[in-house]
Amino acid sequence: MRPIIVLGGGLAGLTLALFLRKQNVPCIVYEVRDEDFRKGGDIALSPNALRVLDHVGIYGKVRTQGWNYDTVRMINVAGKHLGTHNWGGLRNFHYHCLRINRDIVRRALLTEARVQGITIYLNKKCVSIEESGDEVTATFEDGEIVSSEFLIGADGIHSLTRQYLYPGSSARYSGLLVALGHTQRARVGTGLDGLHLPTMFFGKNGTFSILPNDYAGTEIGYFITTDVPDRGQENWTLLEKDKAAISQIFEEIVEEKGWPDFVRDLISTTRLEDFRTWPFAKVPDIEHWVSRSGRVILIGDAAHAIPPSGGQGAASAFEDAESLAYVLGELSLPNCTQPSLREKLQRWETHRQDRIRQILEYTIRAGNIRKRSSGMMKVLKEWTIWATFKLYEFQGGGPGWIYNYSAENILSIISK
Repeated sequence: MRPIIVLGGGLAGLTLALFLRKQNVPCIVYEVRDEDFRKGGDIALSPNALRVLDHVGIYGKVRTQGWNYDTVRMINVAGKHLGTHNWGGLRNFHYHCLRINRDIVRRALLTEARVQGITIYLNKKCVSIEESGDEVTATFEDGEIVSSEFLIGADGIHSLTRQYLYPGSSARYSGLLVALGHTQRARVGTGLDGLHLPTMFFGKNGTFSILPNDYAGTEIGYFITTDVPDRGQENWTLLEKDKAAISQIFEEIVEEKGWPDFVRDLISTTRLEDFRTWPFAKVPDIEHWVSRSGRVILIGDAAHAIPPSGGQGAASAFEDAESLAYVLGELSLPNCTQPSLREKLQRWETHRQDRIRQILEYTIRAGNIRKRSSGMMKVLKEWTIWATFKLYEFQGGGPGWIYNYSAENILSIISK
């Protein structure tokens, strides 16, 4: 069998490649960017994400390179405790939650892939995909043409593979802007002493979250999630370069009376170059992640971009990758047939789409409480948050259906 073509050497693509290696299924990864590309900042990896990294063998290598925590406290500007959300915990979920730089995880996956002997081509841009008969062909910008029985689109939110399957399915701005900053804890003085970390503050202009970025807690990150109109790609790019304007966005969030002084201290002690923005994009709902032939498959952000408010974007991509690898592991069996594999891929697709649909509903609810509100709407929102977390306490502390998921369960689903 020819190596599976994996388009995308980010979190999803590299994770898939490592699990395919465990299944004795060959693949080659093609990544459009170079070795030193840096994408994004810090991400939260919940227990279901870390379970995948543990299975693939890198959890122990990244665990001490980020902040480990179990709970996030929700507080309003006046200091009233609204609730506590369990994001991790050894007793209930077997893992803590991990706040870590995205690039640390990507590099750990890349290093492990090379140790495992997986072929990875960088600076390799795919420009077209074509299916014919029993193969799929990818053509690259440098003129190289590669064919295989399968092609996996792990090529992110601006996926060429998704455009091939669904022309016109470009990503669009979601209406939510995330602005981020970080500073050294020592610069803030004693203001954070006694504050539970992470903590999320709720104000009329949005939320303000504070949490450490490193294992020792010496670097403090913070971010806001707020709803703002679309500025268009050109203006979003200009905003990212205008660090003073990003700082002003934070100032506008905390202009409401009552915000603690240390929140303003975090902003004022941050170097301008340490501010950044993330205008979150979403992809249209698409009916299928697997082509009719069963030879082209989407995973991760290429298939579904999960808003950041639920902390499940990377986790969902990891789950896609591990579970798909178990299905494609059938290729190493002597009695594997294309019709049989196509049927199992359809079961995989149904299972994953059902789960993503539930996660999206959960995430959208989490995003709605972070939007701007005032007057009675703000009071109602705070009451809703309080009631929601009281319900979580009654149910055992958090959404276990999200955090206790194991991708290995797909094996029983495809064997039915």
